[in-house]
Amino acid sequence: MAPGTSAKAKAKAPLADIPPIKLMSVAERDRIEEEKQNRKRSKQAMQAREVEDARKGILNKAPAKTTSAPTPMEGEETKATPYFMADGTETTKNVILHVHEYLRAQPNGYGIVSMDTFKTDVGIDLKDPRNSSLLQDLSQNELIDVGESTLKRKHLMGVENESMMYRLFEDDLPNGRVRTQNGLGAIGVSEKQLADCFDGADMCIDEMVKDGVVQEICDGQPRSSRSERVFFPAVQGMEASKDLRDLWHSIEVPGEAELKKELLKRGIRTPQEYEMRKKRDKERNEKELASREQEKQRAKSDRKEARDKAKFNAMCQKRGWHWMIDK
Repeated sequence: MAPGTSAKAKAKAPLADIPPIKLMSVAERDRIEEEKQNRKRSKQAMQAREVEDARKGILNKAPAKTTSAPTPMEGEETKATPYFMADGTETTKNVILHVHEYLRAQPNGYGIVSMDTFKTDVGIDLKDPRNSSLLQDLSQNELIDVGESTLKRKHLMGVENESMMYRLFEDDLPNGRVRTQNGLGAIGVSEKQLADCFDGADMCIDEMVKDGVVQEICDGQPRSSRSERVFFPAVQGMEASKDLRDLWHSIEVPGEAELKKELLKRGIRTPQEYEMRKKRDKERNEKELASREQEKQRAKSDRKEARDKAKFNAMCQKRGWHWMIDK
């Protein structure tokens, strides 16, 4: 067996036997720096999730297992688009609702406001190129009319005052200028469609019904919370004579069971048609029941969220975490 190399022999070894020093390329250095930044972003994302969990009221519960947040891709949006106030500060709050309330507070609810006045009152300069996204959102809103340098609230049915209400029933509806969601000509409008159009609209429509300009029907049981009135232009025609009205009211209409039996006997209806009608009614009732149950669950969830928010804010107030309070 060959004897080992002594320390003195190693010291006298030629330089060619010494392993070269490994240099790091620029690409390798950038890769290591990128991995470092990715780990930093992942840590920040985990901290943000912990804050969100605390906001939902689960701070004192056992923490759930979390995975590392994916690294944002180049050019990917990682936060809400900020709006710039007139004083130069940024805000990411949704101001659309605030704009609706501001425009509704104008004279008659439909006053025209210049963008300069809007800047003075609200504190946001819509002419600032940095607020182009906000201006675009307002332009695409179906309840806001954006001019070259003005803002104005508008109503979907175009009913902004009493004269426009009369025009709707005396001209637009009779001439088919109002369309349904399917593109068909509307023959009437519901009470919900006319809601919140202008102050005193309910008294105006009642006067039109009283004067015979508008007729109304109820699409639900009287005095029911689900009932709603539907308005349509009064049908013009000649009043029937008293003898004809008496004859009309003297005709006795059979009950539902007798009428069904008579229709089947005469071949006007078939058992298959009644079965299909029964099936449709059942499906409609099940759909309405599911919708009511879904609305009930949504309301329950909203109440729970409000309780959790109040509980979380109270906890933050007690512990002095004022920056985490959800306003």
